[in-house]
Amino acid sequence: MVEEDLSPEGEMDAHEGRPVVVGHDGSAPSCRAVDWAADEAARRRTGLVVLAAAGRASVALRRASAAAGSPDAWPPPPALQALHDLAEGGADRARSRRPGLAVHAEAVARGAAGALVEASSGAGLVVVGSRGHAQADSAEPGSVALAVTAHATCPVVVVAGAPDIAAGLDRPVVVAVDGSTAALAAVRFAADHAARATAPVRVLATWHLTAADAWAVTFWSHTYPYPTPQAMLRSLAHQATEAAVDLVRERQPLVEVSGAAVEGAPGAVVADASHGAGLVVVGARGHGGFAGLRLGSVSRAVVRTVACPVAVVPSPELPVDGTTL
Repeated sequence: MVEEDLSPEGEMDAHEGRPVVVGHDGSAPSCRAVDWAADEAARRRTGLVVLAAAGRASVALRRASAAAGSPDAWPPPPALQALHDLAEGGADRARSRRPGLAVHAEAVARGAAGALVEASSGAGLVVVGSRGHAQADSAEPGSVALAVTAHATCPVVVVAGAPDIAAGLDRPVVVAVDGSTAALAAVRFAADHAARATAPVRVLATWHLTAADAWAVTFWSHTYPYPTPQAMLRSLAHQATEAAVDLVRERQPLVEVSGAAVEGAPGAVVADASHGAGLVVVGARGHGGFAGLRLGSVSRAVVRTVACPVAVVPSPELPVDGTTL
């Protein structure tokens, strides 16, 4: 059962109570995203907006309209009607999955990534489907997912796989941390999602000595009382893990939580931990000091490789990338 206030002492996140927005283009990945988003909106007790956008096809349609001598007739009525039908089709799917859920269909005659990023300013969560890394450089949902996670102002969940791969008693929420303040937003998101889904939280920090860290390791190893650079990195990872575990316990006392610090390349470690998980949560712009702890450098890889839905959470303390999409 979902409680009305999931934060300690009545603390509310900035996105609390806002609707869930999901992109829908009629593809199988976007249909899975609609299913996942409907379930999450029901858990949050908020509304759901199903958004259909023209995507890159809109550029070709605009050129065709101009070539036909009717540049002002944009979008063409048939194209606009098709977008509305697409949005309504996704909304009907959500209503069928979650009867009683307040669902709104919206059609936007512009690129999907830009439309979803714009919608994120008034959303509690944006959900997108993805075909995974094989399509990451195409105009398909894989590239849309990567663009939205990079620029959205609210958390984004990328659904790659079956929507029934969701957090629960047997599928933990895995949250990657790096010791930075930016990671705290990811930990809070993970704790709240786990509480709604009645799932445990697994906190994960990685440490990995790289050639690029050599100069910093030399400095720190002569400044702090660690026997080896590896011991220093391992200690930092354990500290990040313990701090995140404490935050989960403070925020959601009823949620089961555990933590681990693992040696290895961050992207590979998180991808391995995603097997059997219901959700992986990462910060969008972590900066933990060493490459082995930085989440910002691996968020893109995590989105492309994990075996379950992944949430990318922007830090409220860092400026949003204002790049036009």
